[in-house]
Amino acid sequence: MEPYYTIMKLPGEKKEEYILLLPFTPSKRDNLAAWLTARCDEPNYGKLHAYTFPRDRLVYGPKQVDARINQDAEISPQLTLWNQRGTEVIRGSKDATASVYPQLKSTQPQLAKEAKAIFEKAISLQRQGDWAGYGEAIKKLEQVLQRMAQ
Repeated sequence: MEPYYTIMKLPGEKKEEYILLLPFTPSKRDNLAAWLTARCDEPNYGKLHAYTFPRDRLVYGPKQVDARINQDAEISPQLTLWNQRGTEVIRGSKDATASVYPQLKSTQPQLAKEAKAIFEKAISLQRQGDWAGYGEAIKKLEQVLQRMAQ
């Protein structure tokens, strides 16, 4: 895996910081064995630290987390839906940081349904050339998405 920049609170630290993170998996295995971090904030700029995970506990690696996401009955169809009509789902980092793997959770179902209906209406209005109606629908969609983000 390529190293990537992220903001996170490192073990033993009090606040989040900007770091360069490189995960390591054992040869011919998919679990996560260690991280190498390069700190990017002062006063620790440029300091490297290796974090190793306990060998007696399974820490899911990126491939394992990716496989679990792909197998999830709720998430997988959503990724398929979003990955059509000229759009592409770009999936970010999926590194496990503990023995529990990160879980994507469904947004509020009612708001998601409302957002989908508004989006479909906006597309219909766009195809009809009703740009005023399209603009109003997009504003409504923005409001629903803001509620979902809270």
